[in-house]
Amino acid sequence: MKIYHNDQDVQKIKIKTERFKKVARGRYIKINDYFRKLKKCSDLRFYDYSEEQVELLFNGLEKKLFEVKATFKKRLLRKKD
Repeated sequence: MKIYHNDQDVQKIKIKTERFKKVARGRYIKINDYFRKLKKCSDLRFYDYSEEQVELLFNGLEKKLFEVKATFKKRLLRKKD
């Protein structure tokens, strides 16, 4: 765990934390919107797809989500050093 020696260090951390909240929230909203749009593709009145296509789609999404989560965790571990 890092020890901050002055108010300037604390202020920098606060700024970075607020930036993360703002940027991450915006990106989360965009991703959530894309998932909502993707969900609409499940409507069989307008689309036709196979179970294999669904598996390929979601395997790719799950792989990417795992990669992103792993990156966050890896960087948090480095931060603790």
